[in-house]
Amino acid sequence: MVAQKLLEGTISFIPFIIYKIHSGLRDAITNERSSQHVITTASRMSTEFNIQFGSVVDGTVAIENLTEGLRRRPKGIHMIQLISSMLDPRMKAGVGLSLEDKEYIWVEIK
Repeated sequence: MVAQKLLEGTISFIPFIIYKIHSGLRDAITNERSSQHVITTASRMSTEFNIQFGSVVDGTVAIENLTEGLRRRPKGIHMIQLISSMLDPRMKAGVGLSLEDKEYIWVEIK
């Protein structure tokens, strides 16, 4: 519901939402208070997330879309979405993107 509200009328929040999902899964896996069921489920979700969107390692978000995923589906976040996120005044700081990714996107904008 929150993600749907954020996405209404704009695509600039997509990189931030993907960042939050990935960090939430990572936190659930590494939290010592998480049950085994939560760790197993979050690990499976994280694996699928990495297949669909890439590993989200620093410096890879901006170029992940250059590779193809399963069934020749584009991987990652499309460059147009990344550019719109960087140009949106609400997300101009590139929340959830590494410095390397931000620099790559700004070069694409220029």
